[in-house]
Amino acid sequence: MGRGRDGPAGVYGRVSAAGICGAAGEGDAGPTYASEFVDWARSAVTNHDENALANYIDSAPHARRAHPTPDHYLPLPFAFGAADSGAPVRVIDGEMTFGVLAMDAYLFG
Repeated sequence: MGRGRDGPAGVYGRVSAAGICGAAGEGDAGPTYASEFVDWARSAVTNHDENALANYIDSAPHARRAHPTPDHYLPLPFAFGAADSGAPVRVIDGEMTFGVLAMDAYLFG
């Protein structure tokens, strides 16, 4: 990916912790597994921990529950890998919906 002429060249948005079965009602905090997974993902990306991102099933808390199938998770390490190595990362907090859906976005570069 790399930098464009006018600045950062990569943006990735995702839904995380998509295990809807434990969704909370409006205003409820929801189960902690979702926020623990999101905190792990943010840390792994901002610390450029490509090994953790590639092996998320073994390194992320509640990975199987947060992402029972990999289709919502895998775009994150692909976007991370396409960015310049060591590129700055900005996390755009998408907040939690129903206590289990994080709509975070990441800006690489």
